[in-house]
Amino acid sequence: VAAALEGYELPTFSQVVTSALDELADPEVHLGRVAKILSHDPGLSVHFLRLANSAALGLRTSADTLDRAIAILGRNQVESILIGRAVRGAMTGSSGVIEERRFWTTAATRAVVATKLAQVLEPARRSEFFTAALLQDMALPVLADVLDGYEELLAAWYAGTVEDLSHVEMERFGFDHGTAGAFMCERWEFPPNLVEAIRTHHEEPEGEPTPVQLVEGWHEVDEERGPRVLRERGASVDALSGRLDEILDDALSGVDEVARLFL
Repeated sequence: VAAALEGYELPTFSQVVTSALDELADPEVHLGRVAKILSHDPGLSVHFLRLANSAALGLRTSADTLDRAIAILGRNQVESILIGRAVRGAMTGSSGVIEERRFWTTAATRAVVATKLAQVLEPARRSEFFTAALLQDMALPVLADVLDGYEELLAAWYAGTVEDLSHVEMERFGFDHGTAGAFMCERWEFPPNLVEAIRTHHEEPEGEPTPVQLVEGWHEVDEERGPRVLRERGASVDALSGRLDEILDDALSGVDEVARLFL
């Protein structure tokens, strides 16, 4: 991956984002300090206020100030959301194959569905799974820019003539977009659990699949693929038995609200 991305200049984040992430690296951070840093970026402040009041994330209270929003969301969720927002702002790939609005709407769909699944499977990690699902395909526009033949492969995947993108990537390039995305996250010094969730989202799970692996089938062109893969993989998870349709309906009802925050 390092050789393939040689010469690619990894996007940098604003000073506000960098400072806030530095603070959040401390598990004992006082969230008032984080809110004070974020208040210097009006766009981020509005973003966190809207998320804290978003029914799509399943929160049971509301916020009218940034301090209150950050307190409601909590350290882990603030860190994960900040990472997602920062990467979204930095990633502006120039590939002619990828339609940016559709790409990030699909990413938001995965993120919301993964969050709802995590509420059942691993509630303590739902913010981590939200961000991993949001960013799991973030390397696609980068690879389209830097790898010869990748844009054509991506076009074939969107056209439906390639079913398993990850498998073909491994055959042609020796790594897949999950590995490339994880490499980028490591360079940004993101939390190891987030890096690993992105790296392994297309891998066959050794035990029960994670929420990120359950939503890996979402595709910008084939709208039926995501729910189909979710039902196929989720059928083996006892905790989801009889609940998948309810979870999916609940998640999809909130996708537009969350997608607007990343568009």
